[in-house]
Amino acid sequence: MKLITLDRRHSGYGVWKYYIERPYIKPLEQSKVIFYLWRNWCWEQWGCSKELEEYTIVDLFDGIHCSNPKWCWTNDRSHGARIYFKDDEAAAAFTLRWL
Repeated sequence: MKLITLDRRHSGYGVWKYYIERPYIKPLEQSKVIFYLWRNWCWEQWGCSKELEEYTIVDLFDGIHCSNPKWCWTNDRSHGARIYFKDDEAAAAFTLRWL
């Protein structure tokens, strides 16, 4: 597992700076549990967010729509399960806890 810096090839580039992918370990259910633990931890640290595809800049700072300026996630077949971080501070907090 390693923290990836986004570039123009990645979805979310320009809004998010880093992402981490769910590890692929066997059994797959254990890998999913790790991802859910990560996501729950982010939720507890920074508050609610939503999936990358549902995220918009317009409601970035609007608490009503649950967009969070620190993090979001995606869990789909094309990108896999990822957690995205906005800045160095959020990425550092996550890596200190989980990596």
